[in-house]
Amino acid sequence: MVKLRLPRTIRLARMDEVPDQKDIQELVRQSADNNIVEGYKLSFNLDKKHPFNFFAEINIDNNRLWSLFKSMMMAMSEPQSLLTAFRGDSLASAGYSTYHDKYSLYNGLSKYEKELTCDVFIKFGVIHEEQNTRELILVASSKYIQYWGRDISYFRGLMDSYSLYEIPHLEFIDNYPMITTSLDLYEPDVLTTADLIKQLRIIFM
Repeated sequence: MVKLRLPRTIRLARMDEVPDQKDIQELVRQSADNNIVEGYKLSFNLDKKHPFNFFAEINIDNNRLWSLFKSMMMAMSEPQSLLTAFRGDSLASAGYSTYHDKYSLYNGLSKYEKELTCDVFIKFGVIHEEQNTRELILVASSKYIQYWGRDISYFRGLMDSYSLYEIPHLEFIDNYPMITTSLDLYEPDVLTTADLIKQLRIIFM
């Protein structure tokens, strides 16, 4: 299968780039035969203890990431809140904006498409909550999508429209040791991660 196209800010580590530890080196060896390809995998909320019906993780080539994020965002109910966080932050410690209509939220975000799709030190997403339900689209710092959803039929249809198919043993780049670099090494005019998060929180506070 064709390997996933990643932003140039992230790649799998080589053996000479990791510590001399058996467990880490074993992961590097395993990464040579990885299953990091386009597709998605699913798990279902069978016990109904959570406010969503299923959880999906989606690999998509980096040049198509923004298009899929937009399609999912436009399909999600309103109003929506933007969440922003540094790579190591938990969702509980992320910054959440006030609620906005999805069009004004998307228009504001689209100005930073390059940073949001290629800066591997930020994760971001949008969330909609009502009563006992929640829908959340999160672009992980490693630039794949995590989705807590409700309508599985619609989700599968959307994935089909992008030629993305369920792969039960799909892997993601952060399953293995990685090398990450700052986006401004390649794109000198982009915002730094800290400035980007600050800017987004000011715009959508």
